[in-house]
Amino acid sequence: MKKYENASDDGLAQIFINAQDIVSNNKPNKKEALEFIEWVKIEWAKRKKLYIEGKRKLQYPEKGMLATLGYKAGFMKGHDRRNLLKFVMTSDSLPFVQGEAYMASWDSPLSEKRLLKLSYLLANLIKKGKGQEMTRDNWKKDLIFLFEEYYKDKHTFSWPKI
Repeated sequence: MKKYENASDDGLAQIFINAQDIVSNNKPNKKEALEFIEWVKIEWAKRKKLYIEGKRKLQYPEKGMLATLGYKAGFMKGHDRRNLLKFVMTSDSLPFVQGEAYMASWDSPLSEKRLLKLSYLLANLIKKGKGQEMTRDNWKKDLIFLFEEYYKDKHTFSWPKI
Protein backbone atom coordinates (compact mmCIF):
# COMPACT_ATOMS: atom_id res chain seq x y z
CA MET A 1 0.00 0.00 0.00
CA LYS A 2 3.02 2.20 0.44
CA LYS A 3 3.20 2.62 -3.34
CA TYR A 4 -0.24 4.30 -3.30
CA GLU A 5 0.60 6.99 -0.73
CA ASN A 6 1.25 9.53 -3.48
CA ALA A 7 -1.95 8.72 -5.37
CA SER A 8 -4.12 11.69 -6.22
CA ASP A 9 -7.35 12.13 -4.30
CA ASP A 10 -9.17 10.78 -7.37
CA GLY A 11 -6.81 7.81 -7.43
CA LEU A 12 -7.39 7.17 -3.75
CA ALA A 13 -11.16 7.35 -4.25
CA GLN A 14 -10.86 4.89 -7.16
CA ILE A 15 -8.92 2.47 -4.95
CA PHE A 16 -11.76 2.71 -2.42
CA ILE A 17 -14.42 2.20 -5.12
CA ASN A 18 -12.64 -0.88 -6.48
CA ALA A 19 -12.12 -2.37 -3.01
CA GLN A 20 -15.73 -1.66 -2.06
CA ASP A 21 -16.88 -3.46 -5.20
CA ILE A 22 -14.81 -6.53 -4.29
CA VAL A 23 -16.20 -6.59 -0.75
CA SER A 24 -19.79 -5.85 -1.73
CA ASN A 25 -19.85 -8.56 -4.38
CA ASN A 26 -17.86 -11.11 -2.39
CA LYS A 27 -15.21 -11.36 -5.11
CA PRO A 28 -11.82 -13.04 -4.68
CA ASN A 29 -9.27 -11.06 -2.63
CA LYS A 30 -11.97 -9.79 -0.26
CA LYS A 31 -9.52 -9.84 2.67
CA GLU A 32 -7.04 -7.64 0.80
CA ALA A 33 -9.86 -5.32 -0.31
CA LEU A 34 -10.94 -4.85 3.32
CA GLU A 35 -7.35 -4.00 4.22
CA PHE A 36 -7.24 -1.45 1.39
CA ILE A 37 -10.46 0.16 2.62
CA GLU A 38 -8.97 0.54 6.10
CA TRP A 39 -5.76 1.94 4.63
CA VAL A 40 -7.70 4.43 2.47
CA LYS A 41 -9.64 5.62 5.54
CA ILE A 42 -6.35 6.27 7.36
CA GLU A 43 -4.94 8.07 4.32
CA TRP A 44 -8.08 10.25 4.08
CA ALA A 45 -7.65 11.20 7.73
CA LYS A 46 -3.98 12.14 7.13
CA ARG A 47 -4.90 14.25 4.12
CA LYS A 48 -7.68 16.00 6.04
CA LYS A 49 -5.25 16.85 8.85
CA LEU A 50 -2.73 18.25 6.36
CA TYR A 51 -5.45 20.36 4.72
CA ILE A 52 -6.57 21.77 8.06
CA GLU A 53 -2.95 22.60 8.90
CA GLY A 54 -2.65 24.46 5.58
CA LYS A 55 -0.13 21.95 4.18
CA ARG A 56 -2.34 20.49 1.48
CA LYS A 57 -4.68 21.90 -1.14
CA LEU A 58 -8.21 20.68 -1.58
CA GLN A 59 -8.55 18.55 -4.72
CA TYR A 60 -12.36 18.21 -4.64
CA PRO A 61 -13.76 21.74 -4.56
CA GLU A 62 -16.95 20.86 -6.46
CA LYS A 63 -17.42 17.11 -6.15
CA GLY A 64 -19.84 15.87 -3.49
CA MET A 65 -19.40 13.02 -1.03
CA LEU A 66 -21.49 10.43 -2.86
CA ALA A 67 -19.93 11.20 -6.25
CA THR A 68 -16.45 10.97 -4.76
CA LEU A 69 -17.26 7.55 -3.34
CA GLY A 70 -18.58 6.33 -6.70
CA TYR A 71 -22.32 6.30 -5.93
CA LYS A 72 -24.29 6.05 -9.18
CA ALA A 73 -27.90 5.07 -8.57
CA GLY A 74 -28.58 4.21 -12.19
CA PHE A 75 -25.55 1.99 -12.65
CA MET A 76 -25.04 0.22 -9.32
CA LYS A 77 -26.74 -2.91 -8.03
CA GLY A 78 -28.94 -2.48 -4.98
CA HIS A 79 -26.60 -4.28 -2.59
CA ASP A 80 -23.65 -2.19 -3.85
CA ARG A 81 -25.58 1.02 -3.17
CA ARG A 82 -26.69 -0.17 0.27
CA ASN A 83 -23.14 -1.17 1.20
CA LEU A 84 -21.88 2.24 0.13
CA LEU A 85 -24.63 4.01 2.09
CA LYS A 86 -23.76 1.87 5.13
CA PHE A 87 -20.15 2.96 4.73
CA VAL A 88 -21.16 6.62 4.56
CA MET A 89 -23.36 6.29 7.64
CA THR A 90 -20.89 4.35 9.78
CA SER A 91 -17.42 5.44 8.70
CA ASP A 92 -15.32 7.62 10.96
CA SER A 93 -13.15 8.57 7.98
CA LEU A 94 -14.74 9.95 4.83
CA PRO A 95 -12.85 11.56 1.95
CA PHE A 96 -12.21 15.24 2.53
CA VAL A 97 -14.24 17.08 -0.12
CA GLN A 98 -15.37 20.68 -0.64
CA GLY A 99 -13.77 22.06 2.52
CA GLU A 100 -14.35 22.24 6.24
CA ALA A 101 -17.90 23.59 6.23
CA TYR A 102 -19.11 20.88 3.88
CA MET A 103 -17.37 18.16 5.90
CA ALA A 104 -18.85 19.51 9.13
CA SER A 105 -22.31 19.04 7.60
CA TRP A 106 -21.62 15.27 7.52
CA ASP A 107 -20.93 15.22 11.28
CA SER A 108 -19.98 11.95 12.98
CA PRO A 109 -20.82 8.32 12.16
CA LEU A 110 -24.43 7.30 12.83
CA SER A 111 -25.31 10.83 13.93
CA GLU A 112 -28.68 12.37 13.32
CA LYS A 113 -26.96 15.14 11.38
CA ARG A 114 -25.30 12.67 8.98
CA LEU A 115 -28.56 10.83 8.39
CA LEU A 116 -30.37 14.13 7.89
CA LYS A 117 -27.77 15.21 5.33
CA LEU A 118 -27.87 11.94 3.43
CA SER A 119 -31.65 11.50 3.47
CA TYR A 120 -32.37 15.06 2.30
CA LEU A 121 -29.68 14.75 -0.37
CA LEU A 122 -31.43 11.71 -1.83
CA ALA A 123 -34.86 13.32 -1.47
CA ASN A 124 -33.64 16.39 -3.36
CA LEU A 125 -32.28 14.22 -6.15
CA ILE A 126 -35.67 12.50 -6.41
CA LYS A 127 -37.55 15.82 -6.39
CA LYS A 128 -35.34 17.39 -9.05
CA GLY A 129 -36.22 14.42 -11.20
CA LYS A 130 -32.99 14.41 -13.14
CA GLY A 131 -32.08 11.05 -14.52
CA GLN A 132 -33.93 8.09 -15.88
CA GLU A 133 -36.87 6.45 -14.14
CA MET A 134 -34.63 3.57 -12.99
CA THR A 135 -32.30 6.07 -11.32
CA ARG A 136 -35.18 7.77 -9.53
CA ASP A 137 -36.57 4.41 -8.41
CA ASN A 138 -33.16 3.46 -7.02
CA TRP A 139 -32.89 6.77 -5.12
CA LYS A 140 -36.33 6.02 -3.63
CA LYS A 141 -35.25 2.50 -2.66
CA ASP A 142 -32.10 3.92 -1.06
CA LEU A 143 -34.13 6.46 0.87
CA ILE A 144 -36.41 3.68 2.13
CA PHE A 145 -33.33 1.66 3.10
CA LEU A 146 -31.96 4.58 5.15
CA PHE A 147 -35.35 5.05 6.81
CA GLU A 148 -35.62 1.39 7.79
CA GLU A 149 -31.98 0.90 8.78
CA TYR A 150 -31.09 4.17 10.51
CA TYR A 151 -34.16 6.36 11.16
CA LYS A 152 -37.10 4.20 12.25
CA ASP A 153 -37.41 4.01 16.06
CA LYS A 154 -34.12 5.93 16.46
CA HIS A 155 -34.66 9.56 15.41
CA THR A 156 -37.43 12.14 15.47
CA PHE A 157 -36.45 14.78 12.90
CA SER A 158 -38.87 15.23 10.01
CA TRP A 159 -38.13 12.60 7.40
CA PRO A 160 -38.02 14.10 3.89
CA LYS A 161 -41.21 13.96 1.87
CA ILE A 162 -40.96 12.96 -1.78
